[in-house]
Amino acid sequence: MTASTPEEDAKTGVLAGIVISDADLESLSRDALVARLVAGGVSRLTAERCVEIHRGNAEPGRARPHTVARR
Repeated sequence: MTASTPEEDAKTGVLAGIVISDADLESLSRDALVARLVAGGVSRLTAERCVEIHRGNAEPGRARPHTVARR
C-alpha cells in the first residue's frame, strides 16, 4: 500500500466519510441521494455526478468534454 498525498486525501476524504446503504441507494430518489451527499459536505455538482455514475446514467471520467487548447 502506498501513502496518499494530501491532495488525494482532500479529493476522496469527504466521499469516503459518507455511508449510504445499498437499500437506500436503490430506494431513494436521485434528489434525496444528492441531498444526503450535500449534507455530508460534498458539492452539489459532485453529488449529482456521483449519483448519475452509480445509477448508470453517466460514464466515469470527465463530466463534460474539454475543448482542445488554441495555439
